[in-house]
Amino acid sequence: MNRGEVMSQKSLRNIWMVTHRWIGIIGLAAMFLLAVSGCFLVWPDASERLMHGDRFKASAAFDEARLEEYVESARTGLPDGDRISAMSVPPAGSDRSILTGGRPYESGRVGPPPRHRTWIDPGSADVTSTWGLAPDGMWIMHATHGHLIFPGFGRTLVGIFGFILLFSVFTGAWLWWPRNGKILKALRWKRAPDFISNLHHMVGFWSIIPQAVLAFTGAYIVFPAMFGAVVLLVTGNLGGDTGGHDHETAPPITAPAETTQYAASEAVSIAREAGGAGDLTFIAWPTESNPVWMVQFNCRGAESDCAHAVRVNDESGATVIPVEEHDDTIATEVADLMMEVHAGGVGGPIWQIIVFLSGIVLALLSVSGIIMWAQKRGGRVRVKKLRMQRA
Repeated sequence: MNRGEVMSQKSLRNIWMVTHRWIGIIGLAAMFLLAVSGCFLVWPDASERLMHGDRFKASAAFDEARLEEYVESARTGLPDGDRISAMSVPPAGSDRSILTGGRPYESGRVGPPPRHRTWIDPGSADVTSTWGLAPDGMWIMHATHGHLIFPGFGRTLVGIFGFILLFSVFTGAWLWWPRNGKILKALRWKRAPDFISNLHHMVGFWSIIPQAVLAFTGAYIVFPAMFGAVVLLVTGNLGGDTGGHDHETAPPITAPAETTQYAASEAVSIAREAGGAGDLTFIAWPTESNPVWMVQFNCRGAESDCAHAVRVNDESGATVIPVEEHDDTIATEVADLMMEVHAGGVGGPIWQIIVFLSGIVLALLSVSGIIMWAQKRGGRVRVKKLRMQRA
């Protein structure tokens, strides 16, 4: 290798080093927040149990025959004047309490509109927990990981950081690669003179693939239409759906109806007569603008003609079974796969553990990278002072 090639490689290395360093400096806070929140979202039930254990106080299984008892108990847990808008029934075998929500309120924050919530023990029908309009721990984790808490542009910002992280992974891998080609020697712990640098190099190398996968899938989730168009172009299905269903407009907020013709238990009975079967999972109350109950069931293990959801008109008792739309385009299937991979939904517990550890590693790399930069900057300052003293 001649002198020109050596200088060229050295210049390129300096460019990648500066780029990698400034990515870390600029994106430190965002990367750290995305990493920590992602760790909590790998196992959402366990995380919610850790933050809000009183929501997991079911002493017995849900009993549909006691539905009105649960409804009355839920009303006592809501503020005066509030009305139930929805009820979520825990699956069989779960110790999660029944969740009921009051009327939705306008809010400038991300996610579903806030509402007062009440948790009911299916065994005793007692209120085990309540929560007001303030964000809870799980909302903070979801809002941070999906939007960095900022409404509107926050979602796009997360996607941009996905691309930035992906580029950081590639530059980090390039900088790690030994210039003499001796890979095994580069894997040793004492590659650098200090602990922080060795830690950064070691965990950075072993997490390259998971970090790249999570960065790419995260960007894909934020920009499904853009990536979906590429998928359709590659597969030759130019007229298909791009799978860009990630930013649908939220429905308008309407208050629950003040009174209803049917009780909740009656609406469920009508829904079952119309074809609903299996375990009850969800009930949405009629609203002031739409006098219709929405009753949902878990059809697993039920007859093949089981209706997953049934709409019951509160004024006439008429029922409608919504047609379930199945979008089977290749772009949508890929988008769903990206979501599953990013959330740890594929590969079983092994991939979930890898995703969880990748979040911890990303936080560690963010902090250790800044420490390395500060140490190097401090060293330069000391050298400069020494030179000034000698002069």
